[in-house]
Amino acid sequence: MTGIEGQALAHCFAGCANDAVLGALNWEPRDLFDNPKGAEYRYDDGRIVHRSPSKKFRQSGNLGGTPQLYRSRKVARAVANGERVFLVEGEKDVHALESIGAVATTAPMGAGSFGKADVAPLQGAVVVAVVDNDGDAGQKWADAVRARLDGTTKGLQFVKAATGKDSADHVAAGRGLADFVPLGDPEGHDALALVEEFISKYTVFPSPHCLTAVTLWAAHTHAIDAFYTSPRLVLDSPEPGSGKTRVLELLNLVCHNPKLMISSSTAAIFRRLAKGTMTVLFDEVDAIFNVKSAGNYEDLRALLNSGYKRGATIDRCVGDAAKMDVQEFKVFSPVALAGLAGNMPGTIITRAVVIHMRRRAPGEKVAPFRERDAEPEADKIRAALESWTRSVAGALADARPVMPKGVEDRPAEVWEALLAVADAAGGEWPGRAREACKHFVMGSSTEGQSLGVRLLADIREAFTVRDDEGKATGEMLDRMPSEELVDALVRMEEAPWADLYGKPLNMVRLSKELKRYGVSPTVFKLNGDSRRGYMTEPSKVSVGLHDAWRRYLPADSSNQRNQRNPAGQTVTPSSAVTPSPVTALEGVTGLTSEVTAVTAVTPYCRKCGFNPCKQRAGCPTQITEEHTQ
Repeated sequence: MTGIEGQALAHCFAGCANDAVLGALNWEPRDLFDNPKGAEYRYDDGRIVHRSPSKKFRQSGNLGGTPQLYRSRKVARAVANGERVFLVEGEKDVHALESIGAVATTAPMGAGSFGKADVAPLQGAVVVAVVDNDGDAGQKWADAVRARLDGTTKGLQFVKAATGKDSADHVAAGRGLADFVPLGDPEGHDALALVEEFISKYTVFPSPHCLTAVTLWAAHTHAIDAFYTSPRLVLDSPEPGSGKTRVLELLNLVCHNPKLMISSSTAAIFRRLAKGTMTVLFDEVDAIFNVKSAGNYEDLRALLNSGYKRGATIDRCVGDAAKMDVQEFKVFSPVALAGLAGNMPGTIITRAVVIHMRRRAPGEKVAPFRERDAEPEADKIRAALESWTRSVAGALADARPVMPKGVEDRPAEVWEALLAVADAAGGEWPGRAREACKHFVMGSSTEGQSLGVRLLADIREAFTVRDDEGKATGEMLDRMPSEELVDALVRMEEAPWADLYGKPLNMVRLSKELKRYGVSPTVFKLNGDSRRGYMTEPSKVSVGLHDAWRRYLPADSSNQRNQRNPAGQTVTPSSAVTPSPVTALEGVTGLTSEVTAVTAVTPYCRKCGFNPCKQRAGCPTQITEEHTQ
């Protein structure tokens, strides 16, 4: 039971109907109301709506003039304070949402009367309309709300109850405001479909996820004021002629206030941004961010990095020597960058969705692109995006999209705006956006990683035990001599360690790189000999590799069961031992024990430190029971 103003709400978590619940309690519907005759809903203009326990309605009081919204004065105050207003189909739903802290309203005498109500209190509001789960009737109400509020509100989002038919059922089931399920917005869905169709007509991406990301990125530029971060879009390729510039040309037609540029000065970009937010489309950045000239463009790199977050500014001295003044330039803006692979600064890559473009294969066909012919179609698409994003701007600003599992910290910041756009559009877009997010975040390459993080990842790979077919067994080595680790790293074909700035990685450089993460070489026993190398567990001089891995690398699903197993041995849990009582001593409380049985523990020699699962040379000492304590 959940108490709201004037009555109680009943909900059975086993799925029973309310009538069955009341019958089991020997109650009647009137027993749920404070007044056995039902509820009275008093409007600010003097109208009174009477609801009987059997759900029959009548009106009394002031019935003249245009019907006012329920709680209209409270709604007006909420709108003035920038609060969200929930629009529902009945007064009981209003009371239910008020019980969990929301501001809510409805029109008198049913969903069909909304078109007659005075909606002036909702002028400039961020409105969340809760559509009843009752088929055509709910859709009809939603259509009336959309038609009545079009151009009136600051934002309009449609949601439905996560449980039951309406807001009252939602609250009765213990659900909160964040649990409402977004509904597909036909306007947003259609707008994104137009963008996707337009872009895919003229270019081919390596993966469908790339097209999803670019479509959502283009849409987010029209609602940039709603977001805290704006992900950089990076398009690179190993060779020219791979479609990078074409993507920028298409974005130049559909994004908000775009500016396609090549080799613009940092000062020029500062001053453009000072006039207002624009979408920066920067081509041929490989000519800027390369080994020879990158040092001359630190200001530009700082601008691109800082402009990723709202409120970011960069100070610059303006004026001549006599009247020099410090001016604060706002640099928050959407940015897309295109160039040949390998030269993009890592600080930009970590703030970006990176798409590795490829030349089209012989069988991949696209339509001929002529900007003058594409402009009329693009104008309609841009207008559709502007109209839709304006209607959902408030909802986008309030959005806190749920991230796929494992996406957190910086990657979550990068994808927040794109997922918010997808959620607002609804339909298949939320699912597609999250699949794209997982594709780029979970399946991303090592590009953008610092040298140290790449080293930690490759060391974890070297410590991973694999079977004869090269598959990970789920076991890890717990120690490795320095010279063997260096040899394993240098032999990795796709790693940089064989040619690190002109020479291969050595033990000195390895120690220097790992020391930054608190990992230092340790002396340990191996095959009866004292060796110097690296261990997964901490020692007096090192935090251990496990500590660095869990802090700087994503979880390794192939080895999750042994992440904290010091010996790197496979531990197979079995059913619990039957609890047995422990004989109580005088003055000692009786105890019971429940010990989890352990099986399949690989022998480990106490004398020489040999672990057979390491797949090394055999132990010179015969392994006996006394050696495997």
